[in-house]
Amino acid sequence: MRAVTLILASALTLGAGAALADTQAFWPEEADTNSDDMISRDEAMILSEAKFTEYDRDGNGNVSLSEWRLAIDDQIAMAQQKNPGVSGPADMDGFAAKTFDTHDADKDGVISRAEWDARVEAHFARLDKNGDGMIEREEAAGTQQGQKKGD
Repeated sequence: MRAVTLILASALTLGAGAALADTQAFWPEEADTNSDDMISRDEAMILSEAKFTEYDRDGNGNVSLSEWRLAIDDQIAMAQQKNPGVSGPADMDGFAAKTFDTHDADKDGVISRAEWDARVEAHFARLDKNGDGMIEREEAAGTQQGQKKGD
């Protein structure tokens, strides 16, 4: 998934996608499962669950810093296949540690599913500007792929 997945999944997103230099408007086609040009909270959470499961490579119910770094590396590699000009941050280890830390709310060294879901819910609420429980393309139009520092 590209950076956006991280917007919803990490925080949609989804996290690792923040590393991408790609700044296309946010719209995860895979999240809009019924193709109605809106992403419901349920659709966002389905995508979020899939991303968390993907990142939790050992299946223990938490995402470690090493799993987080692998997810970032995967996202960059996928983006580079589509656009060779895409690059990640100069200090990948520092970037991974910093973004991981923003997701590990209780600072216990892992991102739990509860921490992940809380970030997704908060991010969804920010994107759902009119508060109707749906993110329409118009609401997402000004949102850049990837995360801002601290997101």
